[in-house]
Amino acid sequence: MKTETTNRMLWSLVLAVALCALPLQAGVVITPSAGYSISWDGNEADYFNPASPAPAHASLTTGATAFGSSQYGAGVHLIANANDVYYGNSNSWLPSGSDTAPYIGINFGSLQTVGAIAFGRDNGNDPERSGTNFTDRSLGLYTLQYTQVSSPGTGTGVTGNPSTGWATIGTLNYASDDDSSKGGPFTSYYRHQYSVAQNGQPLEATGLRIVPQYYSNFSSTICIDEVEAYGGSSWSVPAGNLQAWLKGDAGTIPDTSGRLATWTDQAGQGHDAVQGNAAARPTIVPSGIAGNQSVGFAPTQWIDLPNTGTALNIADSDYEIFVVASSASQAVQFLTGAGSNSGTLKYELHINGQAGARFIPASTSGTDLSRFADFGPAGIFADGKPHVYNIRVDGNTGYIRVDGMQAADIVAANARSSYQQVLTLGLRGDGTYPLTGQMGEVLVYNRALSASERSQVEQYLFARHDIPSFQLAEVGGSLVQYNVAAQSRGGKAFAKDCITGYAAHSIPHLNDETYGNNNSWIGTSSWTYAGVIFAEASTIDAIAFGRDNGGEATQLVDRYQGEYVLQYTTADLAILNAALATPGFNWNTITWNTIRVMDYTGQWPGEGYLRHLWQFDAIPDATGVRILASAGGTAIDEIEVRAIPEPVSLACLALACGGIGGYVRRRRAR
Repeated sequence: MKTETTNRMLWSLVLAVALCALPLQAGVVITPSAGYSISWDGNEADYFNPASPAPAHASLTTGATAFGSSQYGAGVHLIANANDVYYGNSNSWLPSGSDTAPYIGINFGSLQTVGAIAFGRDNGNDPERSGTNFTDRSLGLYTLQYTQVSSPGTGTGVTGNPSTGWATIGTLNYASDDDSSKGGPFTSYYRHQYSVAQNGQPLEATGLRIVPQYYSNFSSTICIDEVEAYGGSSWSVPAGNLQAWLKGDAGTIPDTSGRLATWTDQAGQGHDAVQGNAAARPTIVPSGIAGNQSVGFAPTQWIDLPNTGTALNIADSDYEIFVVASSASQAVQFLTGAGSNSGTLKYELHINGQAGARFIPASTSGTDLSRFADFGPAGIFADGKPHVYNIRVDGNTGYIRVDGMQAADIVAANARSSYQQVLTLGLRGDGTYPLTGQMGEVLVYNRALSASERSQVEQYLFARHDIPSFQLAEVGGSLVQYNVAAQSRGGKAFAKDCITGYAAHSIPHLNDETYGNNNSWIGTSSWTYAGVIFAEASTIDAIAFGRDNGGEATQLVDRYQGEYVLQYTTADLAILNAALATPGFNWNTITWNTIRVMDYTGQWPGEGYLRHLWQFDAIPDATGVRILASAGGTAIDEIEVRAIPEPVSLACLALACGGIGGYVRRRRAR
């Protein structure tokens, strides 16, 4: 018996060591429920001040009623501590050791507008620790829920509908700690704040609930020191100079046949879009973009916004226009345009043709490329998915953005137009190049927004129309953990072409986990591509690549400028492996989904050639990725793809790495 017990302990130790060798995705993984958005504000340990323990803010939870599934007690781990405005282990909530379904909640006492939620395991104010933090009991999965029922509490059930019970906003997976410092990268045990919304609007709630799941089967569980909530304005975009705001699911007035006669301005300016010709009216699509009502366009259908000195007032002025639209047609299609008097092109935004998207603010020539701002390869945005198109004139210079990414190509001067009549949606001003697709939202400002205001509008539109988030997480840095693209994990590289005659430049170098020019790939054609097929289908949430990131005596800073398209596939691995074994295989025959189009030209002066880590909403079942590059001779040293381990793997890992100590020595009770 003794030998058997010893063998079990040895096997547990071997398993623990093996599991602890598995690298984890760092930080927090945010997974909002359909129709909801959750975003971390990027800060941590706000209000960390042991000398002044109460957070310097006014939370909606202050004075409200806390409730929970259980409490550990011991004078310090109480339900009432969840909203006592004190952080610190001595003022925290911890469920009882026998509680297998723990939760902590707040009853506001009345319906409140909630735009942000904050909480943490510890944020200072620990007299027994001289102002330092407890760093345990924080890794795990947190489910955020809200309700609109009267007097929510322990008897309120989970129904998925806030009007009848608890509905899930989404989950926060505190997978690991990036560091132990306040601010900067993610540290699980500090206070963090998250913006929350449904269809781009703050929540209306009578109560909140956090359901924690600790990554261990031992007696330990999540500890929460404080739960906070903050109000949010229903005005979710900058109001200044907003001349028109059209929403596909609001203010759509149909004619007797159900087609859109008037699209009412939601900015309160009275600048409605109208179509007097019954035969030319767009349709109203009940379940369109992101499942919301949208406006459908087909050939011979369009609608006009007034553009006079007292209406939109964008003539002879800086301005900014946002359009959310989707189309699967490869034809040239205009989202916005204006009249064709004197052959002048004005306020024109179209997709396809010679570019993915093109902005022509004011031009007398259809062939003068200096008067156009282009972004992306032709057809790239005609994928049937919604995109946020943004055109602006700022200081008489014209710019175009798509999905939060800006083109380097600009109209350098004289971008303002003097035209004042109508701004046409869904058709060119001369009646050609109609849109075949849908619009979900249009905003028109008669000024250029600041960078932060522009981001605010884009983030609102991303959330409202279910467009995945995408952001630059790191410049430089080192290889990601759990890199499923790596050769050591079974990743297999491929490319359209590669420069010949140089041992330093080859396709296998794309995923050899080595940066430096001597271990790189260089393409030969314009809009070439390079990619990696995984050993198994994976959930991915980040891609990193770069031209050179050190590793050699000389760092090369060339061959990186141009446009890039990040794509993934979920094609069957048997098909992909057969393609890998086929010389000269045309990888364009595989179905690829675009994550983002980016332009590196002129970006990040002095460091554009470095490795960049791009983070996005988790994509399940990915079997490969590829990067399209516009410039011939583009060099890529390495492609990295970060995968998210399955929850069961995380649980096993925590059990092995943290819980094995409990096998030998039980955790000290607090």
